[in-house]
Amino acid sequence: MVEGTTTGQAKAALEADKKSVVITFADKKPNNTAFTFQVDGVTDVEGNKVTSEVQTITVTDTVAPTITETKFAATGDLTITFSEPLAATQQPIVRVNNTPVAHTPVVAGDTVVTVPAANLPAIAGGATATVFVSSAQDTALNTMAVYNGTVVKAVDTTKPAITSVTQTGQNTVKVVVSEELAAGDSALQPEDLKVLIGSKVYTHGVDGTVVTVGLDTNDTTNKTYNVSFNLEGKGAPNYGLYASNTAAAAQFTLIVDANAIKDAYNNGNDAYNQGITLNRDAQGPRFVSSKVAVDKKTLELTFDEAFQGADTAVDETKLLITNAEGVRFTALDATTVVKSDNDKVLVVDFTGAAEIENGTYTVQIGAGAVKDALGNLSAAATTTVTVGSAADTVKPTATLDTETTTDAAVTGVNKFVVDFSEEVGASALDLANYKLDGVALDSTKANIYFNSSAKNSVTIELKAETVAFGAQAGTPATLTVSNVADKAGNVMEKAADFGVNIADNTAAVLQTVQVLGNDIVLTFNENIDSTTATAIDTPEELAAEFEILVGSDVLTLGTLGTGGADGAAGDAAVSLVAGNAKQVKISLTPQVNGTGYTGQVSSNWDPTKTITVKTTGATLKDANEYGVKADVTAHN
Repeated sequence: MVEGTTTGQAKAALEADKKSVVITFADKKPNNTAFTFQVDGVTDVEGNKVTSEVQTITVTDTVAPTITETKFAATGDLTITFSEPLAATQQPIVRVNNTPVAHTPVVAGDTVVTVPAANLPAIAGGATATVFVSSAQDTALNTMAVYNGTVVKAVDTTKPAITSVTQTGQNTVKVVVSEELAAGDSALQPEDLKVLIGSKVYTHGVDGTVVTVGLDTNDTTNKTYNVSFNLEGKGAPNYGLYASNTAAAAQFTLIVDANAIKDAYNNGNDAYNQGITLNRDAQGPRFVSSKVAVDKKTLELTFDEAFQGADTAVDETKLLITNAEGVRFTALDATTVVKSDNDKVLVVDFTGAAEIENGTYTVQIGAGAVKDALGNLSAAATTTVTVGSAADTVKPTATLDTETTTDAAVTGVNKFVVDFSEEVGASALDLANYKLDGVALDSTKANIYFNSSAKNSVTIELKAETVAFGAQAGTPATLTVSNVADKAGNVMEKAADFGVNIADNTAAVLQTVQVLGNDIVLTFNENIDSTTATAIDTPEELAAEFEILVGSDVLTLGTLGTGGADGAAGDAAVSLVAGNAKQVKISLTPQVNGTGYTGQVSSNWDPTKTITVKTTGATLKDANEYGVKADVTAHN
């Protein structure tokens, strides 16, 4: 075997120790999937043949996704690349320079999260920005660790180029480019791939030619495209690139014009012109593994390729199911079909939507039970499936309760209700088993309790003074639940992550008092909301918000009395100090030193005396709309 040897389904690479080989599958293998494996045709350095017996190996995905790259596109968009395809059940949380930013929604299978330039805080060219990411899950629902990194804008002048074209199916290839391409028309498009057969050039959309192009989600670098060709204009639809439906091979020239593709820095490719040979697919779907469905109502048979999964295309008569007592069951028509989210899995129904009784079942898969898109029939196979167990070995699972009922505890801002699939033990009340944005909770940060006598649901409430950011409507965060056990001691199989909302519950605190003429300047430990500050614009509102003492007397602003000024009263207004949102200015207009007026009451304002201010928390709020701390006293 030679390092880098490639077969139709996998690539083998020899490690540095010259004894180990890493096999990478060309197609993504489902989690918890078994397949057969055998070594043959390999020789050691002395020419001795190396072989092995046929073995069954189970592939289990327990590796969480990681971030492999963060970079700025020429457009200013920030792209975050993950090590594997993501699930859409839990959207990642992204913050840039400690500012929450919105990204394009993640669709199942995506490996790149894009933050449009318009959503980013101002970042100067050549500057380094901090990037925080959490919550992302791969397709096996493994959750990433919290990521804290940096990214720098860069300049690229290298032209993109096609580095390889390899066959993946009868009329399909993988096209690999030298670097990730820009989005839109700059990416590889169907119109960019022209096929020359003889003297005729076939272009997408012309004479029945159909070319489809899509990024290969198994390539986290976004350099690989899956391409299919269908040249109806030259023959029957299934001929594609072939001279006939039985031709052993297809030969053609693949053409890509200069500047058809461009990278994120607007560098275009040189012209590409390459002869390609494809071999006809004559292999039907091959059986890989079997298991019982999660709801215990059906069996799931996995094949090595997609098949025609409509009920009219599956031959149920060739699926025979027998239990340990020899009772024979037949797959039911119409409900034995391809799984909705995996076109390689056949869902076999033989109970009519009822749960399958516990026991061992043998499934005989007759030749031709399913067929691929080209009509190639599957081979015969036999498999055994065990359903259920005498002892309780079922592990609890967790869900976030978000239903808007009025008679049950539900999740809200700074309050999280976690429902379990069964009764759980005391571990469910251990706050160490719950993390918020990757940090474990404890009794100083939250309260936790069972909200049901069934002990299958807990409520977690964040305590005051535990969150120092986020608007009151809620800012996204990730709650992670792990290590909770049921009453039989079965521990959750894996951590569960949920998107929750948190909000600032840490009050701004008055720190200092300054007196500047007839102005009192109050400094708080965090930014103050200007709207609630300017709403305090009368002596009455000022008195309701602050208790102000001049020396030992309560501040009065006085009235001029009756006469020419018609009893004009002193006034007050509150605003933020320009350029410093942590400072609040109280502007006083006292009525003093008037003469000749009836009923005059002079203000007792005296800036030379000690001025003491005590907060009440009636109106003033911080920048996140959370009220300032009441009963805090300071003086100049």
